[in-house]
Amino acid sequence: MLQGIADGTMGARNRFPGTRATHWLLAVSIPVLVALHLLGGALWVIDGMQLPGILLSIASGVGLMKVVWVLATPLVRPLACPLMLVPLLAVPLLAYNSVGAVVLQERGVTHSGGVTAVTPWRGKVTEYLCTVREDGPDEIADTVFCEHDDRPGERARVVRDPRALVRPQLAESVADDQFQAVLAAAGSIFLLVVAVSATALGAAVRPKLVRAWQKSGGEPTDEPRSGPAGAVR
Repeated sequence: MLQGIADGTMGARNRFPGTRATHWLLAVSIPVLVALHLLGGALWVIDGMQLPGILLSIASGVGLMKVVWVLATPLVRPLACPLMLVPLLAVPLLAYNSVGAVVLQERGVTHSGGVTAVTPWRGKVTEYLCTVREDGPDEIADTVFCEHDDRPGERARVVRDPRALVRPQLAESVADDQFQAVLAAAGSIFLLVVAVSATALGAAVRPKLVRAWQKSGGEPTDEPRSGPAGAVR
């Protein structure tokens, strides 16, 4: 057992040259991978960046799991990896749902207008799109996600990004989606804490396991060995 731990993680120094530096490099990559995982979800809202954002989220998430698997001890892996699974799936989705609200909150311009049409939009779930025509001579119309009970003729306030980086949203949706931004940030922090804790515990325990393995002569110590005259040692 100890031989497997040593071979799979750090190993004896003379047999695994440079492994310590490699493990330090992997440990330093943890916050970078967590940040890239969050960024990948945020990129989904930008036109033309959906596929790169999805690939970035998948690659950084898999990379983070791999780093924890390599640096954590076999006893910690079954605890750390399941704890990370739900945040790994949820953080990009929360970032996707909330990044537009964050941008609109920071620099969005609010316009009032009237709802002229409500259209069902069928994706994985049925949502509704409202066409809101802005008050004024220009009669600019925005298409925004709305509720099924919204009706033509109702008044609405739409927040629009002057740079057109994100889609316009109803003012009340901007306020609601900001809570998802808090959840996305909390999920990323949770991933960071679990990953750093698992790898730190591995760094603390691994040298003791390696020394015990070396003292055993490089042979497994989970089975008793017979010494002289049949004594068990």
